[in-house]
Amino acid sequence: MIKNLVIVVAGANSLHNIYKDSDNYVLKVIDYRETPGTKYPLIYNYLVNDLFAQEKQYENYLFLDDDIMLITEDIDKIFNEMDKGNWQVGTPSFNAQNMPHNTMQTDNNCVGHTTNAMDICSVFMKHDYLLQVFESFKLNKSGYGLQNYWYSKTEVEFFVLDTVQAMHTKPSNYGKDSIYNLTDGEEGAYNEYLEMWVLIEKEFGKKKEDHIAKFIKKYLKNVISFPIIYCDSDKGNLINCIKSLPQDSQIIIAETIPYNGGWRIDIKDEKADGSFIVAEIHYPMYDKNGNEKNLFNFANARNLVKSLATRPVIFSIDADELLLNRQHELIKQEALELANQNEYNYVNITNSSTCKYGIDKDKTQPIFEMVEQSRIFKNKPSINWVFPNQEQITEFIDGKHQPRNVKKSIIKIDHTGYEIDKEHLLRKFERNFKMYLDNISENGYEDYEHAKHYLHREANNYYKLKEQMKDE
Repeated sequence: MIKNLVIVVAGANSLHNIYKDSDNYVLKVIDYRETPGTKYPLIYNYLVNDLFAQEKQYENYLFLDDDIMLITEDIDKIFNEMDKGNWQVGTPSFNAQNMPHNTMQTDNNCVGHTTNAMDICSVFMKHDYLLQVFESFKLNKSGYGLQNYWYSKTEVEFFVLDTVQAMHTKPSNYGKDSIYNLTDGEEGAYNEYLEMWVLIEKEFGKKKEDHIAKFIKKYLKNVISFPIIYCDSDKGNLINCIKSLPQDSQIIIAETIPYNGGWRIDIKDEKADGSFIVAEIHYPMYDKNGNEKNLFNFANARNLVKSLATRPVIFSIDADELLLNRQHELIKQEALELANQNEYNYVNITNSSTCKYGIDKDKTQPIFEMVEQSRIFKNKPSINWVFPNQEQITEFIDGKHQPRNVKKSIIKIDHTGYEIDKEHLLRKFERNFKMYLDNISENGYEDYEHAKHYLHREANNYYKLKEQMKDE
């Protein structure tokens, strides 16, 4: 059953002929020439005498002026997005050229925004909200002030959908009775507007002079892809990691699996809109001579999973890392700023990590380490990682390239991968050490200094932890 209804009140020169029925909504045209009147009183009569009288109802409604340019795909998107966000009342946005109200104008950095004031030329309502306000449709002929009545009665904010831009093909102040052309004392719609405020003050105690049109909240677009690699033992951490990410992100998870072959990535499942992708990365488990080796390489894996990312900004995060919810809006804001400028390519954040067994210091105290890292960057083919472990973006390797303009941010991630028991931690150090050596034996050094530093550190951690465990 179709759950959406579009009602347009149209005349001889209206645009209603461009609105087509779809599988997503039913179109009802009320013709001025057949049923004289004005928009909202005519809609009220149709609802009461036709739709509700037949005990019919829809879940969602869209009431359109006859001069609103919207294609079928736009109307479908209005219903889908409003329903998805469970917004009770709202409107598509408009370009600034034909919509004087700044609270109605499109913000390209947002999915949508809420406001206490909107134009009523294109109004979406859910059924429960409609039942609260539809009696007001008959309060005046012009419709001026209806939105103020609705907001005063329900105190529900209007949602302006920035991802759909409608066009008001006649100016919003079109017609001799427009409130923009009338002044105090003149007859017509302006008087109806003032009378509406008298009613609002009487019923709800709200005064016209106290009602200033304002933005209440903006919902920023999410332009971020989160490519994440994980192995079988990371699955518990992975769930927590995904839960910590901002909603509406593109999330790509790729499990790393050894096999008898070369490197490759296969997509196993994905959402229709590409917002969630499940993949497998296969890596070689035998060297050139057929000997079993641990030839996993974090850099290769990151480069492969990054190749599936389609959004303009990458946020590199591991399965054992978490983001704080209170940072989500800041993260989206940083990503939008990064994508929309050419002064810098990277955003540095803080990676906080705790190793609870104090490998390098006091054996009884945990080590808390905070490291600044470039984790947010533009999604460019030229950005690649190198090194089997402690992998780095090529542009950040000393002696090869210097990064161009890095911005620092207060964003922080929590690395939980070393908050494990001693047996697991020992095996982790041993695995990392052997993996790096196996990669060197198969492929040679990518960078001798990096290898020397990394192998010395992992060996030192391994033997210090082993000594601790002997003393216990």
